[in-house]
Amino acid sequence: NNCGGQYKILIEQTLDKDLENGDALFQIRGYTTNWYGGRYRALGLQCENYWVYNLPRINYGNMAYCIEEDLCKSTSIRKFYSGVNKQWTNQNTGSMTHQLSTGWYEIKVGNNRLSHSPPDVNDCGAIYPGYVNRPPPSVDDGIVDAYVCYRTNNNAAPNQSCQKAYMKACADKVLYYLYPSHNVHYSICVESDVCEQVEGTPLDSSWRLAGNPPESNGYDNLAVGWYRVPIGHKRLAVTREEATCGTRYPGWLQLGRHPSVSEGIVNSKICFDTGAAAPANCKDVQVVNCGSHYLYHMRPSGGNYGTCVASAEDSMCTSYKTLDEEWRSVEYLNTHDKSDTSLEDGWYRFEVGLGRFSTVCPESTNGGGYYPSYAPDLQEIPSKEAGTVEFTIKWRHTSTCNWISKKGYVRNCGEFPVFWLPRQTQAYTTYNVDAEVCKEDQYEVLKDDRLLAWSETTDVASHNTLKTAWYRIESGLNKINTECVPMRHGGTLYPGWMEGGHPDVGERVERYVHFRVNNNCKYTNKKIFVKNCGGFYLYRLSATQANYGYTISSEPCAVEARKLSDNDRGMYDRSDVEKNDNGLAEGWYQFTTGNKVMAKAPPASY
Repeated sequence: NNCGGQYKILIEQTLDKDLENGDALFQIRGYTTNWYGGRYRALGLQCENYWVYNLPRINYGNMAYCIEEDLCKSTSIRKFYSGVNKQWTNQNTGSMTHQLSTGWYEIKVGNNRLSHSPPDVNDCGAIYPGYVNRPPPSVDDGIVDAYVCYRTNNNAAPNQSCQKAYMKACADKVLYYLYPSHNVHYSICVESDVCEQVEGTPLDSSWRLAGNPPESNGYDNLAVGWYRVPIGHKRLAVTREEATCGTRYPGWLQLGRHPSVSEGIVNSKICFDTGAAAPANCKDVQVVNCGSHYLYHMRPSGGNYGTCVASAEDSMCTSYKTLDEEWRSVEYLNTHDKSDTSLEDGWYRFEVGLGRFSTVCPESTNGGGYYPSYAPDLQEIPSKEAGTVEFTIKWRHTSTCNWISKKGYVRNCGEFPVFWLPRQTQAYTTYNVDAEVCKEDQYEVLKDDRLLAWSETTDVASHNTLKTAWYRIESGLNKINTECVPMRHGGTLYPGWMEGGHPDVGERVERYVHFRVNNNCKYTNKKIFVKNCGGFYLYRLSATQANYGYTISSEPCAVEARKLSDNDRGMYDRSDVEKNDNGLAEGWYQFTTGNKVMAKAPPASY
């Protein structure tokens, strides 16, 4: 019913025009949705500031001559106020666009224009929301064709069940010529300020950062929706060179840049490097600059495809997860119900113990679970300049220190290291740290002069009831004995001695204590650990068999030696009785006669 009638009469074409005299001959015709009926001629004459027309009589009912007007100033433009049609509100009921009257509309809600970006299903007040499939025109474009297309499936292209539409850009608004949507389940979306409507799900998995190993196996297991980036440089990668994260096929924003605030929502794609010559598996994405952050409307991409975050090579030094539980110490014994099977692949910082893996195999059942871990080849944390360094993590089983192993990575962040840890699937396996055993509350004191290695045993004892712990020795030379001593020395029947030297400051080493039985200095042995704490040593000791014991290093002069006081032992003394020392007990002796030292040269014969 435009122009006051059911059918419009319009100028179909100009047949002739006299510019000098200001007149023209027009061909006019009826129009509904197409040209209709017979053609007529009408003469037009341009007066000083207006036109007059010699119009024929047309014998069709409900036909009206139509006057050209400035659409932007028309008083017949309808106003669209429905807030339920705002995009990104996740409302799927309430839209009434199926009851629209066909015609021109000015949008008076949201951003004052229809949505020009594909919506998600169940939005804008209906199950199947629609959007205008081309950007708004410029003022100079005049009236342009467009389509309102509907999203009927998040995994399908957003161009289903499209309807014809028109657009006109005015100086201060955009006008839309709309038809009613198909039915109550279809709606036409109004563009809204997504920065106000949506917070965005964090894309904060550490595998998205640069410097992550390919073993991270990250991928975009995403629900359709809006996302923000709180890690790295707080934005997605925009070039292939920036896309160096922990995934098999890294992805980046094909736009090659990020939009300004004034650009609003910008349509682009995320594409992936599969090793082919060109980017592959590209997915639609919308991006908007919210001033303080960016939002990305993303879709799932499938296994092995992961979108990378722009970040520095050492971004894991600021984007890591913390492991600070007391039970992670390799010395922890209180519980055995812990397991790290719920930890995801990623970068972690230990904030307990020494903040790093132990390099020696821990005792079974230590460390909170039943199978503690250690890193035998990580003797030193690499330098900052070394970057990300690979190492091997091993887990201790009851009977072996090499039960299972996996690859890990370490990065020196200056004040602390961070570790890339793989997900563990074996129950009761744990990630553990070396303990701060040098602290006074972490060790026991062993102080007993009966244990001095060269002290002859008067009351036989043993260490068969010794509890497993770290011990600091405060007798004798303050360290464990390293020499094989006779039986019945050091306070026990079968004395033990440590083979191998003591470690340097800060080092922790594995050693064996051998026990002497009769003339065999290595009759049996027991594994111990030794830690150099700078001013003293610590020993990780456990119970021995009955009548076996650890001995303490001592100076022979510090113990009372047996006396050899025979007056006839002088090198010039002669005796009628022959001496026989082959039954002399092994041990330290003191001469008390003559010069009180053993002779150096054979006596003269006389």
